[in-house]
Amino acid sequence: MKLINTTIFLFFSSFLFAQQTYYVANAADGGSDLNDGGLESPFESLAFAFSMLEAGDSLLIRGGNYQESVFIDSLAGTVDQRIKIASYPGERVILDGTVELNTNNWTLHAPNVYKTTIEEDIWQLFIDGKEQVMARWPNAQLSDDSVYDRATAWAKGTDNLDDNGYMINDPLDGQDLSSLDFSIEGALVIANVGSFKTYTRLVTSHVQGEQTFDYETIPNNAYRDKHHYYFLEGKIEFLDTENEWFFDKETKELFVYAESADQLEEKTFKGKTRSFAFDIHNSTFVDFEGLHFFASTVYMEECTYTGFKNCLFAFPNYSKRMLGNTGVPQVTQIEHSPNLEDSYCYFNSCLFEYTDGEALRLDGKGNKIINNYFHHIDWSCGSINALQVTIYGNGTENLFERNTIHKTGASSTLLPGRASTVRYNDFYDTGYVQSDGAVVQCTNSNVADSEIAYNWVHDTEKYGLRYDAPIGDPSSAGSNGLLHHNVVWNLGNGGMMVKGDYQAIYNNTCFNNFKNDIIILDEDGVNMNTVTKNNLAEKISGHRSNSYDQNPVPGVYENNWNGYLESGSVTEMLADADNFNFTLVEGASAIDQAQIIAGITDLFEGAAPDQGAYEFGENWTAGVTWEPDFYPWEEIIDTPVKSVAQAGVIDCFPNPSTGILFLRSEEPIGAVSLFDLNGKLMLNQNADQQLQVELNISHLPSGSYLLITQDAKGQLSRSLIQKK
Repeated sequence: MKLINTTIFLFFSSFLFAQQTYYVANAADGGSDLNDGGLESPFESLAFAFSMLEAGDSLLIRGGNYQESVFIDSLAGTVDQRIKIASYPGERVILDGTVELNTNNWTLHAPNVYKTTIEEDIWQLFIDGKEQVMARWPNAQLSDDSVYDRATAWAKGTDNLDDNGYMINDPLDGQDLSSLDFSIEGALVIANVGSFKTYTRLVTSHVQGEQTFDYETIPNNAYRDKHHYYFLEGKIEFLDTENEWFFDKETKELFVYAESADQLEEKTFKGKTRSFAFDIHNSTFVDFEGLHFFASTVYMEECTYTGFKNCLFAFPNYSKRMLGNTGVPQVTQIEHSPNLEDSYCYFNSCLFEYTDGEALRLDGKGNKIINNYFHHIDWSCGSINALQVTIYGNGTENLFERNTIHKTGASSTLLPGRASTVRYNDFYDTGYVQSDGAVVQCTNSNVADSEIAYNWVHDTEKYGLRYDAPIGDPSSAGSNGLLHHNVVWNLGNGGMMVKGDYQAIYNNTCFNNFKNDIIILDEDGVNMNTVTKNNLAEKISGHRSNSYDQNPVPGVYENNWNGYLESGSVTEMLADADNFNFTLVEGASAIDQAQIIAGITDLFEGAAPDQGAYEFGENWTAGVTWEPDFYPWEEIIDTPVKSVAQAGVIDCFPNPSTGILFLRSEEPIGAVSLFDLNGKLMLNQNADQQLQVELNISHLPSGSYLLITQDAKGQLSRSLIQKK
C-alpha cells in the first residue's frame, strides 16, 4: 500500500512539475525576483522569469509596461511539453522599446524650433504617443501617409544625366534644391537610384544654390539610369514644419518644431532606445501569445518550432539614420544557418504596422506566416535587405497563408523563399516608393516547386504575380512553378508575368489590368513547355502589352477564356467584382469549359470544371479571419493591474480536479471565469453571490487553466489543473 501511495504521489508531483505556471508583474504591482513566482508573489523581471522555465512550464505576464531587452538562450520545450509565455487573461502587456524622456527645459533654437538636452541616444520619437517624422527635405508627414507619395515626398533626379554618386535635381518635377539657403553637404540622401533598390548615402559635396550634389556611390551593378528619386535627412536645417524632430548625438540635444515652449511642457516624450524586446537563441517549442510590442520587436536565431500568436507589433522597427547609421535596419527576423535546415517557426494572427524597414526577414525551413495583418510597412526603403521586399524569405518550404498586406513602400511585397506555398492572401495598395517589382516576386531560385494559389492581388501599380529572371537573361529563369486560382485585378502594370519554363498556370481570373492580364513571356525560347489552361482573363498573351494575335502564348495553351479572342468581358461573368464576389453568374460562358486537372479542379460540379478561379456557386475569400486592433490602442502606456490582495481568500478543491470543482470564499462570489493558457475563455458562470460554488468542468480536456473569481473586493486568480 505504501508503494502504491508513493507511486501516486510521484505521479502527481511529476505532473505538477511539468505544468508549473509562473507569473511576472511590475514592482508597483507586487513583482519581485525575491518572490517565488506564484500568482500572489510574482517575479518582477522577465529575464529572471525566463531563466526558471523548463519544458511544459508556462509564464503569465500581468498587465503593464515592460522595458526590458531580454536575451533568451536555450529555452527548451518539447513537442509534448511546449513552453508558453503569454499575457495574463484580460490584461494588456506592452513590451516597450522606448523610454520616457526628461524634457523639462526647452530653449529657443530658431523660429519655432526648440531644443533640450537628453541623456539617451534615440532614433525614433513619439510625442503624446504620436510618431514624429525625422527632419527632412522635401517635407512629408507620417500622420497623413504623405511620406508614401513619391510625387511630393521625394525630389526627382534626371535619370540619364545622373551618374552613380552624382545627382542632378530636376526642379520641373516640383522640388527645387537650389531654393535652399544652406548647403546639404553632410546630409544623408535616401536615393532610389537602383530601380527596385534604395540606398542611404552621405552627401559628400554641394554648393548652396546649385541643383547638383555628390554622394557616396552605390554598387555599380545595382545602379540604374531610370526612375531616380531621393529625399534628404540628417541636418538640423531641414527642421521647418510640425511633427518633425532632430537629434544631435554629439551634444545629446533634441530639437522639435513647436509654436511655444509652453506647448511642449504639457506633452509626453518617448524615444526609442532598443530594437529587440526578445533576443531569442537556440530555443525550441516555445510559444509567445497575446503580447503587445511597442517600438520593439523580436529576433530569433537557430530556433525551431517557436513563434508568436495573437501578438501586436506597432512601430516594431525603425532605421537608425538619425544616429548617422546608414546600415540595414534591425527588423523582426527568423535567422537560421543554412547547414541547420529545420526551423518551423511561425507568426500566427499577429498585427505588424508602421515600420521603417521590412516587416519580416525569414531564414530556415518550413516557417509559417499565417493569418497576419501587415500595413504601413517601410515608407523609406533606405538600405533595406538584399532584394528589398516587404517580407524577405530566404529559406525553403515556407507557408504564407491567409495574410492581409497593404500600404507598403518596397518595390516587391513578398519573396517567399524556395519551394514555398503562398495561398489565400489579400495583397493590395503596395510598392509606393520604388519602381519596378511585383506583389509576389519569385526569382529564379524561388520558382521550382512553388505554389501560389487562391490569392487576391489588386489595386496596386506593380505587377501582380511574377516568376522572374535576372535582367537581360530570361533563359535563366526558374521552372516548375504552379500558379492557380488567383484573382488579379486593377493593377497599373501587368497582372501575372511568367518567365522560365515548365510552369503550370491554371484557373486564374484576371481583369482590368493596365498591361496584359496573363503574360506567358515568349522570348529567347522560354516557356516552350509551360502549360496554360482554364484561365479567365481579358488579355492573355506572350507579350507584356501586345495582343494574342501579335504574340501567341508559347507552350500548351488550352481551354482559356481570352478576351483577345472572345466577345464580352470577364466582369460580366462575375457576380459582383466590386464587392469581391467573383463567383460566376448563372449562364456565364466560362461554366463547364475547363479541363479536369488532377489536384487542381477535383471539386467541380456539372459536366466539367469552370474557367477561372471560382466554380459556379463557390465564393472563397482571402485575407485574415479576424479584426485587427490598430494603433493607437485604447491604453498605450499603462494597464492598471488589480492587486490580488484586494479580493477575498478563496479555496479551490480538489486541485487537480477530475471533473467537479468546489470554490469556497470569505466574500460572496459574483462570477467565475475559466481560461486556458492561450487566454481562451472556457467557462463563464454567474455565482449569484454565494460563498460556496460548485463547478462541473468534466467536459474540459486535461491541462492547466486559469480560474478568475470576482467578488466585492476585486478579482482573484489562481491556477487549476484538470486531470481526467
